[in-house]
Amino acid sequence: GLIRNYCRNPDPVAAPYCYTTDPNVRWEYCNLTRCSDAEGTAVAPPTATPLPSLEAPSEQAPTEQRSGVQECYHGNGQSYRGTYFISVTGRTCQAWSSMTPHSHSRTPKYYPNA
Repeated sequence: GLIRNYCRNPDPVAAPYCYTTDPNVRWEYCNLTRCSDAEGTAVAPPTATPLPSLEAPSEQAPTEQRSGVQECYHGNGQSYRGTYFISVTGRTCQAWSSMTPHSHSRTPKYYPNA
């Protein structure tokens, strides 16, 4: 679910995202790649229309998590349950239960299965 500040996709949009801790940047997609069905190679997520009333996302680029293990998601990432919490531009994700610096309605209470 929407725990801590981990990347998730409760809406769904093109890929896992998060609200950022930067007061000037409301949300961004997370720095994750989509898992390929062929031999574990990763591909960039599809381009999609951003959420209503949210800023446009940045380009995605594959990266590895601090442990050196690359995380990826399937499809649009609605089932992603990893612990990655960094946006495509390197910003730390805001906790889903927090309303600071960005107030939002995507909380664990309203999206228990996200």
